[in-house]
This record gives sequence, C-alpha cells and structure tokens, in this order.
Amino acid sequence: MNLSEKIMTLRKKQGWSQEELASRLNISRQSVSKWESGQSLPDIDKIILLSQLFQVTTDYLLLDQENEEHTQTGNLFIFSTSTRIFSS
Repeated sequence: MNLSEKIMTLRKKQGWSQEELASRLNISRQSVSKWESGQSLPDIDKIILLSQLFQVTTDYLLLDQENEEHTQTGNLFIFSTSTRIFSS
C-alpha cells in the first residue's frame, strides 16, 4: 500500500471525511484529496501530524511494505512485520 492509499484507509477507519481530516491538519480539503489521489504529497510536518492523528509511525506511512502494522500507544511503538533479514 502506498502513502495515498494509507491516508485514505486510515481516514476512513476513523470515520472522517476529507473535510474533517483537513480541519484537523489546518489545510484545505483539496490538499487531502490530492494526497489521496496521488497528485501531490504531504510536507514532512504534515506527515508527522498524520502519524500522530492516526497513531501510526512515520515509517508505516512512508514505507511501501506489505503485511506490516505499526501502531503507537502513548510513547510505545509496536512493530509487527513479516520482513526477514538474512545474513551470510
């Protein structure tokens, strides 16, 4: 899943409209629409705010990895991934 898909999925999971998310970020609804359609990308400060609002890590938002869950509880981050690292 890419960033635009993650923003849309997380927004809908919260039950928020694009207008509601935009209001929480102090941006226009059109900006959220452009992010979700892949026409533009959020600035880094907005990515940080998105991670806080959705209680996910910035890694989760930015990395295009399958079968990965990054959730945040308070100051504790929980990482779950199926990625394996092999060394020889």
